[in-house]
Amino acid sequence: MNRDEHIVIGIVIFGVYYFGVYYFINNFLINSFVNPVIGISVNGIWYVGAILTLIGSVIPDYIEPATHWTHRGKFHSKRTLNLTLWIFLITAIIGLFSAPFFYISSFFLGYIFHLFADSTTPVGLPIN
Repeated sequence: MNRDEHIVIGIVIFGVYYFGVYYFINNFLINSFVNPVIGISVNGIWYVGAILTLIGSVIPDYIEPATHWTHRGKFHSKRTLNLTLWIFLITAIIGLFSAPFFYISSFFLGYIFHLFADSTTPVGLPIN
């Protein structure tokens, strides 16, 4: 896949993540129930998250440039996909209460979907 395709995927998945899942949980559940009780709020951070998702969606190809059609190494592997999924899940949960963790989770969201997109190609992802 090329960079433009990864950018489009990053934009779409961030929209689903932020405006679907995160926005509902944060703005409905947390701001309606938790914020009045303990006084926290995480609003207006979507644009930085969107930029970080876009960076995450193209960074694997900058780390491992496509020198030939089987260019995928450690940063394009199933092991890296598994690791980034765990990092994303942990930071996404903490990110409901902390903007820096939301930013980290946004970056890893882009990285994860870069790898998902590459896994659908004929070459796929190596195991290591």
